[in-house]
This record gives sequence, C-alpha cells and structure tokens, in this order.
Amino acid sequence: MKIGLTYDQALDLPFGELLDLIAIEQIKHEGMVRRRVLSDEEIIPDVR
Repeated sequence: MKIGLTYDQALDLPFGELLDLIAIEQIKHEGMVRRRVLSDEEIIPDVR
C-alpha cells in the first residue's frame, strides 16, 4: 500500500488509526490549503 503497510497490517489497525495514516499521506503528497475560519458575525449576520 502507498502508506507503507502491508494489507495484513492495515487490516489489524483500528479503523480510526488507518484513516489518520491515510490523511497524513494525502497531506504530504497532495498538499493542503488552510480553510478560512469564519467569525460568528460572518456566519450569522446581524440583520435588523
């Protein structure tokens, strides 16, 4: 597998851990763009 595990090792890992390893691999090779964090006012504007 691309993340450096055999299929047997991947099947023995808890699912959450496997997803973490896959996410790390994707970030390393596909890059990452930080999302803009919205403020409360941007999410729910003060409408009068």
